[in-house]
Amino acid sequence: MRFKYFGLFFLVALLPLSACGNGEKKTVDILKQAYAAEAEDGRYVSSFFKLSAEKPENWYALSSEELNGLLQIGVDALAGGDESTRKVLDVSSINTVPLFGFFQYELGAPVEFNNNLLAVAENVKLAPGVKTGADYFFHTKQLMQNSGLEISFAEDYGVRDIGGREFASMDSVLIFGDTSVGQTIYVRRDGDYFLLFTESYIPDSNRDEVAAILDSIKIDW
Repeated sequence: MRFKYFGLFFLVALLPLSACGNGEKKTVDILKQAYAAEAEDGRYVSSFFKLSAEKPENWYALSSEELNGLLQIGVDALAGGDESTRKVLDVSSINTVPLFGFFQYELGAPVEFNNNLLAVAENVKLAPGVKTGADYFFHTKQLMQNSGLEISFAEDYGVRDIGGREFASMDSVLIFGDTSVGQTIYVRRDGDYFLLFTESYIPDSNRDEVAAILDSIKIDW
């Protein structure tokens, strides 16, 4: 099962918030500046979004090509054979800019599940009504519930400080056969973009390293 190796970030990150228009295609320059490159001090820095994060020493950092590949897998997994859903997701993926992806192990490692933290920014300029994390989660739930996946959501949203900014958070549990995967998504809108950090993990597993990544994030806007 491919979810076992790649995590479940792509099942919630590609939301149809930009589907009210044709969207704005990502430029090569934005992609180059947005994806967090490793700096001399070991931190991963996104110059376009003015943020940086520290990867745990033994964790694996995805390349921009690998993360873009996961985004496409997400489109395929959610759309299935539904062409209307695929069109919505294709528009959303055009407006989704990958920032970084940190996995506990290399992709394809023989482990029960590869805990991870991934970050993207989504351009929601054409969705002015989506202002808060609660607004964003409303669309998240709709998409997930319409996907046919077996998923449960926490009753209440949370709040977490990331980089000195307040992010809304939402917990969920997805079930694939005999495997349960927990997921927490953190979101905040800034201008035309929603910044998303998504953590996928086995419930009751040690999440200290992901917490350390979140604590290490610096945001200069």
